[in-house]
Amino acid sequence: GLVAGEIYRLADPEGVFRWLDPYEGIAAGLDPAAAPGEYARLVRRAALAGGGELEAWVYVMRQIPADRRRIAGGSWKPA
Repeated sequence: GLVAGEIYRLADPEGVFRWLDPYEGIAAGLDPAAAPGEYARLVRRAALAGGGELEAWVYVMRQIPADRRRIAGGSWKPA
């Protein structure tokens, strides 16, 4: 299904990913798509609310937790 999210334009992507990847469990210096851990950082097409699409880095959970539950509407934020 669809997942709601936020898109940010980064002035210094390498600098941001240097601290954000370890926060998300991706070891420094490893390929963020292939490194072991809970998440992988991948490029995906993102649909914009106002129309149009762009490519964006996203953190994708590698394995679905056993105690998962679907979030209605795809947004974790309260309406």
